[in-house]
Amino acid sequence: SSSASVLGAGDVELAQTLPAGTVHAIIGGHTHHALNEHGLSPLNIVNGIPIAQAGKLGEFVGEVDITVGRACAAVTSVHLTPTAHLPVDDAFNAAHVQPLLDAVAPIFNEALGTAIEHDDLSIDAVRNDFAAGESALCNFIADALVERTRLAGYPVDFAAIDASCIAANVPAGPLTFGDWFDVMPFADTIRLCRITGAELALLLDDNARRADRPDEAHTERGFLHFSRGLRYRIRLGATRSVAAAVDVTVDETPLDEAAGREYMVACTSFMHMLAGTWQKQASDRWHMQWFDPQTLPKEDTRLFLRDELVAYIRTHGGVTAEGGCRRDGRVVVVR
Repeated sequence: SSSASVLGAGDVELAQTLPAGTVHAIIGGHTHHALNEHGLSPLNIVNGIPIAQAGKLGEFVGEVDITVGRACAAVTSVHLTPTAHLPVDDAFNAAHVQPLLDAVAPIFNEALGTAIEHDDLSIDAVRNDFAAGESALCNFIADALVERTRLAGYPVDFAAIDASCIAANVPAGPLTFGDWFDVMPFADTIRLCRITGAELALLLDDNARRADRPDEAHTERGFLHFSRGLRYRIRLGATRSVAAAVDVTVDETPLDEAAGREYMVACTSFMHMLAGTWQKQASDRWHMQWFDPQTLPKEDTRLFLRDELVAYIRTHGGVTAEGGCRRDGRVVVVR
């Protein structure tokens, strides 16, 4: 695949801005894409600089060969080796890996509560339906962000999350820290953004254009889910470019009456960043204009998303309906 643009601070943008000859290669990792699976692709040479990345979760070992000549040095080979195809080194695993697993086992086995049985917690829902409409799991996480940031002293009005903070489903039954670590394996933090009512209207229209449509293949477009205080309908329309958000209320107040008000939004530090590749393609192909949340005034709370969710889960006895794991009609998708 080609290099993914990360909104605001990606490897592509870095390569484009570096003077020629400054570096020989850029080794990425932030977007978790596997690049150059079949050798160095011309698509991954930006401004003369090769960009390499070895996917996610240890699925590949990446190698970059740099050949040094008399006058200069250059990347001469880039390739990925799937770790599943590597021979197992039992002695190494016993000496170095197993002690680490044994050390963290008590933490990963710690009981957090119980997860209810709900279709929105299934692997099929997480993989296939995240951006198709309302999700009980996303409602739970977004509501948790509001409660936990308010407990930390931040006057948050509502929260927003996207697919970047959910990596797995939640199995029904007893829930351990390890189960939730599978859902949130990354060290994302909670970020606060300030947004006016007028900007929020633009963001929600933008979000409507990111929703999955029944007649199109699903890919990561950065669709956002919100906490219970924000309610609206998505009118899909005939094409993606005319999709819009309608009947928007924040804490039961119509957004049309609050264009000048400023809201504080809790979101994740990685929000919208997985959508950079699709967003660029859509802009080039359909000339769509997108709302860029990276332009909003923001601050990082230094609260780790996973830590706050674990605390919330403990408080509410698990992933429960009482804790917010339910659908309440906060977003409704109509044709």
